[in-house]
Amino acid sequence: MATREDLELAQAELHARGFDPAGDWPDSPITKTYVGIKYTAGADAGDGVIVCVDKKLTRREMSAQGVTAIPTHLAGLPTDVQEEPRAEMLRLPLSPDGRVMYFHGQGVQPLAGEDHRKCYDPAQGGIEMQPSGKPWVGTFGGLCWYRVRTSAPEGSRVYYGGFTNNHVSGDGMTRGHAQVQPGGGKAFGNLVVAAPIKFDGSPNYLDLALLDLQFGDVWAAIQRQLKGGPVNDPFDSLQLRDAARRDGRTYGYLADTRCVGVSAKYQVGMGSGRISLFVDGDVLRKSDGTAASAGGDSGSMFVRLATNRPASHLHAG
Repeated sequence: MATREDLELAQAELHARGFDPAGDWPDSPITKTYVGIKYTAGADAGDGVIVCVDKKLTRREMSAQGVTAIPTHLAGLPTDVQEEPRAEMLRLPLSPDGRVMYFHGQGVQPLAGEDHRKCYDPAQGGIEMQPSGKPWVGTFGGLCWYRVRTSAPEGSRVYYGGFTNNHVSGDGMTRGHAQVQPGGGKAFGNLVVAAPIKFDGSPNYLDLALLDLQFGDVWAAIQRQLKGGPVNDPFDSLQLRDAARRDGRTYGYLADTRCVGVSAKYQVGMGSGRISLFVDGDVLRKSDGTAASAGGDSGSMFVRLATNRPASHLHAG
C-alpha cells in the first residue's frame, strides 16, 4: 500500500500539471484535491488522489471545450474524479423575528436537542452560540489555552478561553464583541482575536476565533464535549480511516464519523462574493458516507477516538 508521503507527492504532481484549486484564481474548475479513499460501488477500493470538480464532463464535452483530461494515474497511483461544487460557509441564519431558521430534510432534526441550547457554566463544546446582535448561530468548539506575548520578563502569558470559527464569531467583528449562548441568551465570553482569512488565492490554514470566557472558574474546567465527555491533551492529527466523534449544535453528537481524506486543498465561498483557499485540511464523513455536519455545526471539534484527543476543527461543511 502506498504511504501518505507517496500519495502527497502524487497530489503535488497533479497541482504541477495545472489541476489545482488555486489555478487561474478564483476560476479554477478544480474545487478540491486531497489524499483519500477511493470508492467503487460504495466500497473502499484503496487509496488515491481525489480530484473534485464543479462539473464532470464527457470526453466529447472536454474535446469541444479544449479541456485536458485529468490523468487516471500519477506517479503510479490512481486518481478519482468526483463532482463536488465549491464548499460554502454555512452560517445557520435567524428569521426576521430572531428565531432560528432550522434546516430540515436529509436526516437533520430541527435541533440536536434542548440540552444543546441550555446555558452551561463553564461552556462546553458542542453547544449553540451566537455573536451578540448577529443574525446567525454556530457551535462553540470547546475550551482551550493560548499564549500571548507580553513585555513581562517571562515574555508571554497563558490564558484559558474557548474557540469557534472566524466566520462564526470573528468576521467583521472587533475585540471584545460579546458571545451569547444559547442564541440570544446569556453572555458567556468575548472575542479576543480571529485568525485573518485571505481571499487572494494564497493559502489559509485556520478558520479560528479565540474567546475570553466569562463563565465560572475556567481554570478548574474540564475540556469536554457536551455529549462526548472529557478529551485528552494535546492536539492530535487524523490519518486515513481513523474513527472520530463530534458534537455540534445541529447534528448533535456523532460517534460514527471517520476520516476519508487528508492533505486537502480546497476553495471555500465565504459570503459576499469572497472566495478563500484552504490547505492541509481533513475530510470526514459519517460511516454511511453521508455528511458529518449541517448549517449551525460550524466551529465544532472532531476528536480522534483512538487517542481521545482533539484532531480537527470543522468549518464550511
